[in-house]
Amino acid sequence: AEATVAELTAAFDAAVAEKEAVIAEADACMRKLGLAQRLMAALGSEGERWKSTVASLQAALPILVGDALLAAAFVSYNGCFNRSFRELLTKKKFLPFLLGQVPQAKGGVPMGDDADPLKILTTDAEIASWSNEGLPTDRVSVENGAIVTNCARWPLMIDPQLQGITWIKRREEKRGLHVVRLGQKQLMPKLEDALQHGKPIVIENLQTSIDAVLAPVIGRQVKRRGRTVFVKLGDKEVDYHADFKLYLQTKLSNPHYPPEIQAECTLINFMVTEDGLEDQLLALTVLKERPDLEEQKAVLIAQMNGFKIKTKELEDGILEQLANAEGDVLENIALIENLEDSKRVSLEIADKAKVAQVTEAEINSAREMYRRVAARGSLMFFLLATLNKVHTFYHYSLSSFNAIVERAITGRRGKLVWNEEAAMSAMAPAKLKRNLADAAAEEKKRVVAETPEVLEERMAYLIDNITYCVFDATRRGLLERHKLILATQLLLKVMAKGGELIDAEAEYLVSGRSSMAPPQMTTKVQEFLSPKQWAAACALREVDAFRSLTEDLELATDAWAEWLECERPEAEELPGDWDKRLSAFQKLLVLRALRQDRVTTALTAFIEQRLGRRYVQQEPFDLEDTFNDSSFKQPLFFVLFPGVDPGVAIERLGAKLGFTQQRGNYVSISMGQGQEANAENCIDRFSKEGGWVFLQNIHLMSTWLPTLDRKLELVAEAGHEDFRAFLSAEPPPPLLEH
Repeated sequence: AEATVAELTAAFDAAVAEKEAVIAEADACMRKLGLAQRLMAALGSEGERWKSTVASLQAALPILVGDALLAAAFVSYNGCFNRSFRELLTKKKFLPFLLGQVPQAKGGVPMGDDADPLKILTTDAEIASWSNEGLPTDRVSVENGAIVTNCARWPLMIDPQLQGITWIKRREEKRGLHVVRLGQKQLMPKLEDALQHGKPIVIENLQTSIDAVLAPVIGRQVKRRGRTVFVKLGDKEVDYHADFKLYLQTKLSNPHYPPEIQAECTLINFMVTEDGLEDQLLALTVLKERPDLEEQKAVLIAQMNGFKIKTKELEDGILEQLANAEGDVLENIALIENLEDSKRVSLEIADKAKVAQVTEAEINSAREMYRRVAARGSLMFFLLATLNKVHTFYHYSLSSFNAIVERAITGRRGKLVWNEEAAMSAMAPAKLKRNLADAAAEEKKRVVAETPEVLEERMAYLIDNITYCVFDATRRGLLERHKLILATQLLLKVMAKGGELIDAEAEYLVSGRSSMAPPQMTTKVQEFLSPKQWAAACALREVDAFRSLTEDLELATDAWAEWLECERPEAEELPGDWDKRLSAFQKLLVLRALRQDRVTTALTAFIEQRLGRRYVQQEPFDLEDTFNDSSFKQPLFFVLFPGVDPGVAIERLGAKLGFTQQRGNYVSISMGQGQEANAENCIDRFSKEGGWVFLQNIHLMSTWLPTLDRKLELVAEAGHEDFRAFLSAEPPPPLLEH
């Protein structure tokens, strides 16, 4: 009996154990099923994305070679060019060769239909991070960013507007960036530190020659001894860290480097583009006119960029967690919970991104109303950029230009401009200023919404004021014979932008070309036209509006002879029906061909008619008025001519404003050998304490000017509000004039 009981007990225990095992297995299966469902829920949308990604990668694999070749060629060769030449090189040279459209290609390589180097070189998330670091978002700037981050050779940035170096400084500051210049005492120690510890270093403001001691670093002449990697730096061997990064930057707009430098560096043209500058000026205009809009836009851009970066990090994180998971994925609760958190954050970001896109569309719609103002500002800057073709003396910085545009928008100038509102504003507490600014923004927003005609009037005023303020500030520094050229170029630019100008007509006005083989003149025409006038008229006949000009000159000889003999033919009607057929601008072309002696007078009258009297008649120079446009960031530069001494006017103004030699806050230095230290000490002292320094005849100190330039750059970053630098020099030699 006991054996039976024991047998039954054992059977019972086995049955119970089996039951518990089955229950435990069922619980494990249910738990695993729940985890599987959670995993599927977490990765459901990811699965769809992965499927599409895999499909796109499979489709891209056969054409990867061609796309990669295009991207490599783009990085290697396109960087030094502007936008138009980059497009020409890519579309007319690279693509036809790679696609086998030229015989030398021997069939070409497989490529995508919409091959774009940026798709190979970068991602949306990376572009968003560049934007957060201060890189403009126009196409050329993004291309520059892609080249800098992908080039195998050290980047050499052509950066006259300092956009590239500003981005690099913000991008690399967290890695301990060193910023140096050639000739500085700290150059070699900082370069050694960067080489040994893998830090980035920028050598800024390069000229056309580079110190030979840097050649091994620039040429990556790395040597190995066992496991040690080093580079020769002068007479020292310095350890070479794999993370070392060198950036070279020049402010020259058109540098000419020797072939070895171009071979060892990747030249990248960071000069501002018209589209990029237009976007920057739009932001400046809206910031001053509607600060509420621009603040929302800035926050929104930061959010959208953050969304793109975070989404990319989450997507990569999910793949990394799955790839590194060990054992049964369904038993890894921590992994599933992490995936669920990632998915939740991803969905929240997606929802916020949708809301942000709607808000962005509304903000952009309001901002776009100011686009015309920004477009005019961009037009003005690129007009100034062409003046160095008239004379190499004329160069204009983007920061000074932006300051002029800002003053044109706000109407605020320097210390000599005083009114009750300005005084009260200066004395108001910060909190009150913010409240007043917010109230003003709301009032402006309400007025614009209720009365669009008020906004239209404001736009017209801003366009006119920016145009004139930039023109007047530029004209002030031009030689007298170049002022009409500037006004003419401005008018032509404005007319071309408004669609009022025919290219062939503008080209004839500027060039005044003559026909190389004009037909024989009749006897009657020879009585009142010279061969030169006849050749010019024959060339003008190539312009559509003047097809019948030479025939009419032969038929209506008396009328044309009478018109040509007039003292002021520009004020008389043209013979026949020509006066009714031609516009005021086209009449200038007739004068250009037949009465060149009257073109300047007629052109001046035409500019006055279209732009206003103030564009052709300049007020006498007033130092007080000019001083209002200066700041501690912007020195005043005087071009000297015989019999002119600005020192007297500066001292008179200084006495009025409390800056005199007796008070010790004004110093005038006639530059010459041995005066460098005195000038540097004065700049250092007054930039901290406030004061005026007048450096005369700096053309005598050409080797010291780079030091002066650097001093003034440092002052512009953190100088005293009352610091002013006055500089004078003789004009450049006429040989520099084109």
